[in-house]
Amino acid sequence: MPQTIAAQDGLATVTGYILPEGWADDYSVCSVLIADNSEQEFIVGNLGDYPELVRLCRCKVAATGYIYSRQGKTYFDLATYVVVEGDTAKEQRHDA
Repeated sequence: MPQTIAAQDGLATVTGYILPEGWADDYSVCSVLIADNSEQEFIVGNLGDYPELVRLCRCKVAATGYIYSRQGKTYFDLATYVVVEGDTAKEQRHDA
């Protein structure tokens, strides 16, 4: 069952795991994506607004934001997210 759910006002909700997408010269993670259960990958386009996502790699989140395509890749600009499973002991909510 797909984990991407269309919402109102052009917003979409994606539930999936945060994974590394790109690495800097020093091998630190510099970009992340959200992979849902249907193996769709959404590169987080506004990671600068949510740098803590790098520390949440391998955590499951429910994220709401805007999906768009650029140069053959699918991007996702977060508006809010909630950690639903992972290294954190309890759910966390993060609103812009």
